[in-house]
Amino acid sequence: MAKYLVHFFAFIFVIIIVPAAILIFKEDVPEGADLKEDFSSTMTSTHELTQKLTLRDAIHSKAYWQIAAGLFACGFSMNLLGSTGVPMLIDHHFKPATASFGVGLIGLVAIFSTLVLASIADRFAKRKLLFFIYFIRGLGFLGLVFSQNTWQLYLVAARWVD
Repeated sequence: MAKYLVHFFAFIFVIIIVPAAILIFKEDVPEGADLKEDFSSTMTSTHELTQKLTLRDAIHSKAYWQIAAGLFACGFSMNLLGSTGVPMLIDHHFKPATASFGVGLIGLVAIFSTLVLASIADRFAKRKLLFFIYFIRGLGFLGLVFSQNTWQLYLVAARWVD
């Protein structure tokens, strides 16, 4: 049974992700969008940039640490929820099936919210959008902690932004 479930999820993944990737990828990137500001006057192509930029240069840049911190915060918070969310909800007197469905619902909603947020990211400042995402995620964590009954848990899970 589990083998068929894995195949089912793989099929659903392909059905959703492949069309999304085809519709979301952009070929019309603005000129110079991938160049670092410091090098923009001396380098004319991405190929030249990647040849001159070393790992040491990247580690010493502010952008590297901003991206590393953002990815750490995202990964830590979601893995923390994934690994401790169900036991926490069980400790808060939810049935195990209800708790696992609530956390699973967060993952399901996150698939669609990520697609929506990707299209929104093309129109708004990334910094403000990222703040909004993390702010709503923080409210979501609080909502999980303060959920008293099943409908509140499912409402918080369905309103998740990732």
